[in-house]
Amino acid sequence: MSSAPPETAELPLPRKLGKFTLTRVLGSGSTSTVYLAEDPFHQREVAIKVIQKKVTDDPESRLADMSLQMEAALLGKIDHPHIVKVYDVVEEGDDEHYVVMEYVGGGTMERHCARGMLLSYEAVVDTIFKCAKALEYMNGVGLIHRDIKPANMLVTPNNDIRLSDLGASLMAARAGQSDAGVGTPFYMSPEQLLSHPLDFRSDMFSLGIVFYELLTGEKPFDGSSMPTLMHQVFAVTPQAPSQIRPSVPRALDEIVARMLGKLPSERFPSWRECLDALLSVSTATADHIQPVNLSSASERFNLLRESAFFKLFSDEDLWHVLEIGTFEPVYQGDVLINEGDNGGFFLVLLTGQARISKHGRLIDLVPAGMSMGEISYVLEGRVTRNTTCVAVTDGIVLRIEDEALREAPEACRSRFEKTFLQTMASWLVDADKRVGAMH
Repeated sequence: MSSAPPETAELPLPRKLGKFTLTRVLGSGSTSTVYLAEDPFHQREVAIKVIQKKVTDDPESRLADMSLQMEAALLGKIDHPHIVKVYDVVEEGDDEHYVVMEYVGGGTMERHCARGMLLSYEAVVDTIFKCAKALEYMNGVGLIHRDIKPANMLVTPNNDIRLSDLGASLMAARAGQSDAGVGTPFYMSPEQLLSHPLDFRSDMFSLGIVFYELLTGEKPFDGSSMPTLMHQVFAVTPQAPSQIRPSVPRALDEIVARMLGKLPSERFPSWRECLDALLSVSTATADHIQPVNLSSASERFNLLRESAFFKLFSDEDLWHVLEIGTFEPVYQGDVLINEGDNGGFFLVLLTGQARISKHGRLIDLVPAGMSMGEISYVLEGRVTRNTTCVAVTDGIVLRIEDEALREAPEACRSRFEKTFLQTMASWLVDADKRVGAMH
């Protein structure tokens, strides 16, 4: 990274920024500086990325100009073990905006791209697998990262991995544009270099470049000028990793080559197929969660008892819920509620996560413990759905027909109605603001 901008470097450390104490510079670039800071309220170290608003042509600065408090609410709901957690986005005066993030103290994967510092191919596959899982999650949310590179792959002290810098992808998604200017040329896909519309396969190409570099210590495409680099990306097939590093299995050559397909159609058609290919040559294991036996009344009862949605309900109420509700497993990508359909039922997300969109644009992320589609019950009629809800992860939903709830015992029904009012007061108002911000 470059040295800190003069106006930042001249300020002595430690210094205060809002409630935080900045203790040292972690890195800096032309548009932002990242500090290690102390959060006295939560008694933890955090990383704070200070964005210079005056650089108006930069995507990060344009992100700062958008409604940051609304962005913070959405960024804070992105929840994956291999994505850096964003705690807050703050506007401080007219010239300074900053993002408060999880501090990951083990450096970046950049150091493992150099000869003499390469990891074993097994460790590389494990890293790429975790990043691919994170990108699969992002794709389910409706986001494309757009800037996959070793510097944005942070290493924890116990050698786990976290993807960072989601701001540009969120900004592009909320603005409804491809934002081809976001990214680092050495790691851009052909379609990104051409400013074409992007999908998850652009991130797959970028991850393939990092995969190649971590395996060999060399970039698959290199050049001292943009024309030279673009010629290589569009026309040159890089040498197979195993020809540079003989310990690399030939099976990895095939996976890397597929990820680096010149056309999006030549790459893996889904992250799931890419992950399956990685699993076939690695010791990595897919995440396994102990399945819930939905045929067991006691396990269904425990699901309700553990859900934040049902915190006001008595045990007697929950047994009534078991009688009127249907428990359904859902899988990543399943459409739970479709925009334009008539209402007549609502869902409670018991486990997993879902995304809410309107006209194809991301509005919000729904965590477990929230309801969806309850407006038709509240308005006492079949109301046309105005948003689409899609499962981001595998999970379990509780489906209840509006009419079944109206016929439930009064105590149980009143618990639902009170919970609806509490959740709608925060969730629906926030969703309305997001919809308004997109027009």
